[in-house]
Amino acid sequence: MSDLTPTTPLERSARVHVDLGMAYFEIGRYDVAIDEARVALASSPSYAPAFHLLGLAYMLIEENTGARENFERALREAPGDPDFNNSYGWFLCSQGQIPQGLERLAIAARNPYYRYPTRPLTNAGLCHLRANEDAAAEVQFVRAVQADPANGDAIYQLADIAYRGGRY
Repeated sequence: MSDLTPTTPLERSARVHVDLGMAYFEIGRYDVAIDEARVALASSPSYAPAFHLLGLAYMLIEENTGARENFERALREAPGDPDFNNSYGWFLCSQGQIPQGLERLAIAARNPYYRYPTRPLTNAGLCHLRANEDAAAEVQFVRAVQADPANGDAIYQLADIAYRGGRY
């Protein structure tokens, strides 16, 4: 989730609900995650992490309009947040909007304080694969492995690209 620090009692209340919603999200209870995000927004109507949680949940239940609206609202409230940019970038890639998705992923990857720096790199590689751009994908996966040599997803994708290219 976001590293945004709540500054008011209402934002602290909202954060508790977003944290609870994320716990439900992680076990696949998207309905409860959505409910918790809505409770958070009732406490703090512009609390960006609640919009991000709604975007994530709507994306996974394939409510694409709701996902887009909530990701965009989260980014209006916190434009530089790397989690929000990474999630929205992946969403855009999954919707076939490759250039826009890659742009958002690049914003997330450039943030030197991002606690998950390989996520946007790996997602950018996957986005390039969706566009059948193996060479560009390989560059992103190499960057992800350089940043984290234990990144299993990137290592797997590099091996798959090499195998498909006859580089055994």
